[in-house]
Amino acid sequence: MVNPGVSKGDVGIKRVFPRRIRMGREGQSAVFDAFIFFIILISASMFIYIIPNNLIIHNENLLSSQYRHEYVDDTLRAVLRSTIDPTSYVMDGKIHEVSEIDVQRAIQLYMELRFETDHGSTLYELTELRTSIGAAFESAIPSEYEFSVDVTFTKGIYTISELVVGEDTHKTTKYSASFVSALSGSALTIILSIWS
Repeated sequence: MVNPGVSKGDVGIKRVFPRRIRMGREGQSAVFDAFIFFIILISASMFIYIIPNNLIIHNENLLSSQYRHEYVDDTLRAVLRSTIDPTSYVMDGKIHEVSEIDVQRAIQLYMELRFETDHGSTLYELTELRTSIGAAFESAIPSEYEFSVDVTFTKGIYTISELVVGEDTHKTTKYSASFVSALSGSALTIILSIWS
């Protein structure tokens, strides 16, 4: 096929090819800069989106944990200051009434009598006193939580420990608070643990 206006005998025919676009150094630099800017923009967007969300979740967990520890500490101190319901214990077949004392003093009395039972000749029946101590804690702690009260009593060189209320389930996530009292040659440590 012959192009119109060009005869076969014309020797100086020039073919026209599409021109290649060639990029100089300035053009390559601009494309590279745009690519780097795009990567930086995506990285910054991810940083702005992901990091604050993780920090917020972490801070909420810390606040929740701190709140629970404060709650357990406040609950323990409030219960120890509250007055126990009238109760009693039995010593050598005789009933002794206990009333108008706070829970802290009731726990101390319970542990002193336990100490006398373990290291003395007097026998005490302490079930009712122990039940009243447990009721004081149960009334203060919401039913959706489980709890235990561990008590350690030291007198002289002797120490006794007892789980006065609840069961030890060896839960890994427990929130605990302790109270220590030292009175005339004896020491009392009360630990309240709460879990759900």
